[in-house]
Amino acid sequence: MSTVSKSVMTLGIIFIIIGIWGFFQNPILGLFLADPVHNGVHLISGILAVIFASRGEAPAKQFSKVFGVIYGLLAIYGFFVPGHLYFGFLQANNADDWLHLVLAAIFLYLGYSRVYGVYHRRMHEAPARG
Repeated sequence: MSTVSKSVMTLGIIFIIIGIWGFFQNPILGLFLADPVHNGVHLISGILAVIFASRGEAPAKQFSKVFGVIYGLLAIYGFFVPGHLYFGFLQANNADDWLHLVLAAIFLYLGYSRVYGVYHRRMHEAPARG
């Protein structure tokens, strides 16, 4: 499994945990607002991340590109829309906006960088001369 796939898989598992956790504690960690819809989004995002990551590096990178853009747009939206509701129904706050910005940067990095797993590095290494 490539580094990108492992990273997306890890983030997906974290999203699933946070999605479940949010049903029992709000705000999450005393900081991030969440409601049942927001928790559902976390669960769906996490499940999709795990699915795409398990299919290999290319699908994990594609997932990262799409979700990087989505989280970037959510962050921008959150910074400019007053109140604590995205689109009038999804509970969020300023801490969520900053987290979405960080997640956007992480996902875009994973999607567009040339991060390779151990298998890829070995294939591209020059043979030793001696």
